[in-house]
Amino acid sequence: VPLLAAISKKHLTASIQMPMVKLGDKNGTNYLADDEITDEVELPEGIAWWLTDVEDGQQFCTDETAPQDEEAIIAEQGRLCCVATEAVALGIHTDVLTRHNVDAPGSRFGDAGEVPVLYRGGGGPELHYRGVGFADARWGTASCGSRI
Repeated sequence: VPLLAAISKKHLTASIQMPMVKLGDKNGTNYLADDEITDEVELPEGIAWWLTDVEDGQQFCTDETAPQDEEAIIAEQGRLCCVATEAVALGIHTDVLTRHNVDAPGSRFGDAGEVPVLYRGGGGPELHYRGVGFADARWGTASCGSRI
């Protein structure tokens, strides 16, 4: 994706944005407490920003690589790991969930530092979490070239 808009969670929380994520006739649900999602990276100030050169994580779906390992690979490539807000934006504006689930290790959830994930749940798209060391070929970490 050459360009993707993301809206700050200060202005529209994941709980507000997740119903805009659709998979077939099902709307998304947020299972995370909005105030327990922390961003581990510096994000642009303001209501919204653009992500450039977005990779939806498909490159990591060929093997079982854990989010913590994908983070290192993405950093070596000079790219940035997406945060939860950006994974939700990817779900809103693309059909990524028809291909695979998305890790967002630029954010963490809760005291244990779990990784927020956008995935195909039984009832439709879900924002949930999983362990940073959990590896599964159906999941991939989304990244971008820059944030502006």
